[in-house]
Amino acid sequence: MAGICRGAQFLNVMSGGSLWQDVDNHAIYGVHAALDLATERMVDVTSTHHQMMRVGVNGEVLVEAYEASYYDHMKHGKVEQFTELAAGDVEVVYYGATNCLCFQPHPELHGAESTRTLYFELLQRHLGLS
Repeated sequence: MAGICRGAQFLNVMSGGSLWQDVDNHAIYGVHAALDLATERMVDVTSTHHQMMRVGVNGEVLVEAYEASYYDHMKHGKVEQFTELAAGDVEVVYYGATNCLCFQPHPELHGAESTRTLYFELLQRHLGLS
């Protein structure tokens, strides 16, 4: 399965992950740089979201960015805010156990050629689709 944006967030949660309820510097309606961890290549990805995937124990982060300066989530009815994480902002995650590719950016948007190219590369690399 493959999910884009909210579909990615849904598949992430159904595969054991969770969500940051609010992050900054991502709902920019433009593009920002992200790192494809397998190829170590920087790519431009679209960014229209304020929620972000938190990877579950069985997830493999494929692409991450370094844009957010805070991350909020609810714990026991209270908002907890973090300003630093051990890793980057998760843009794409893969769950082998559920065979799910969770792709946060929007490859279908006008002007998103690099995002679209990355999406189809990851579909082929992880789901065997071309």
